[in-house]
Amino acid sequence: MKTWRNCGYILLLIAMLIGCSEPPQLAAVKQQLEKDLPAGWQLTGFNVEASEETGSKVEPVWQYRIVASMAPKENLHYRVGNLLQTDILEVAQKKKQQFQLHGIAYSSLEAGQWRSRLDIQTVPQFRPGKPLAAFSPQHVLQGSSDYKKLLKQAKQSLTEQQQKIAVDEEQLAKGIARYNELNRELQEKTRLSAEQLASLQQQFSQQRADLQQQVSSQSRELSSQLQAERQQQTALFKQEYDKKVAEVDAEHRLARANFSAERTRAREARSAARTKTRDEFSADTSAARKNMARADYTVYKAESDEKLRQAYQQIEQQYQVQLAELKKQEDEHNAIRRSTLDTLNAAYRQQIAELSDQQSSQSNTVRAELTQQQQDTRAKLDAELQQARNSHQVMLQDNNRQLTELRVQLDSLQRQLSEAKNQYGQHSQLLARLEAAPGN
Repeated sequence: MKTWRNCGYILLLIAMLIGCSEPPQLAAVKQQLEKDLPAGWQLTGFNVEASEETGSKVEPVWQYRIVASMAPKENLHYRVGNLLQTDILEVAQKKKQQFQLHGIAYSSLEAGQWRSRLDIQTVPQFRPGKPLAAFSPQHVLQGSSDYKKLLKQAKQSLTEQQQKIAVDEEQLAKGIARYNELNRELQEKTRLSAEQLASLQQQFSQQRADLQQQVSSQSRELSSQLQAERQQQTALFKQEYDKKVAEVDAEHRLARANFSAERTRAREARSAARTKTRDEFSADTSAARKNMARADYTVYKAESDEKLRQAYQQIEQQYQVQLAELKKQEDEHNAIRRSTLDTLNAAYRQQIAELSDQQSSQSNTVRAELTQQQQDTRAKLDAELQQARNSHQVMLQDNNRQLTELRVQLDSLQRQLSEAKNQYGQHSQLLARLEAAPGN
């Protein structure tokens, strides 16, 4: 009834009608009303109680008070419910049962055309219903023999549904118990696997630490061994170097002594030559003093002194030449000594450098081998640990898969059970309501 009221307002509240330039024709209002009637209904009466022009010459408006009657073309039904995929129908309105409608129609001239609308003021209290053709072919009419037969079949079906619900509930309870038991088993399995993985991680961590300590210890031993060898070999190189330097120094001291002796002999020779020259000139001047006149002696003495000075100068020049030669020989000797010492020092340093390079290369090779061994061992441990982790992860995934599959099955069974219970409750209530209805 409420549905028809809403439907009537929606369909008939505003009916737009387009007329001509003359005042609107009521036939158009009637046609629109017939068009807007629900399916299965027909207009059986249409009357205008009053009409009036309420507008102006500029804006003309007509009003009509209308009384109409309508009735179903055939018996109309509505759906009471559904049992065993069969709709149960009850007669809502009988054929040709009359109902009256009251309303007012308005017509106004807009843009040279008459437009109308219809307001329904009173709507009868009734259930609109639908023709049989609007329902599923699988249906029965309430109160018919097929209807009573359907009720008996529905009772039997509800009993079977109740029994099946009990079986499903038992199956669901067993499934939940099985799920809980499986969950406990898998949790215990996961715990043991996790403990084993943690123990393996700790074991491998200790092995890596021991390996690192072993490599460090071997590296320190190698460094100590190479350092001892270096010190020993360096001592031998130093001993040989010191020996050669000592030989060079001995030769140098001997050469310095010889150079010193040569300079001494040169000084003595110079002194002897000066003494000899002085004695010769002294004897000559003494003899001349005795045999020559004073004036001649004076001249002679001056000439003799000049000759003596020149003789001294010549002796000094010869002495300086000897010293220069000795200095040259001594410089050459010193240069040879420095060159020899530089060569010995360079050779000593070269030996030390070669020894350092050799030990460094040896140390690098051994350390590289130790590092490679350490990396290979760590890689092997990491691979084993990763394999254990992968196995643990696969186990977790398999556990989750088993639980998920069982959970999906249980959820599906629970949904089916819930739907069955809901359907059973609805059908039970519908069946009880139908059995309580008069005439059953």
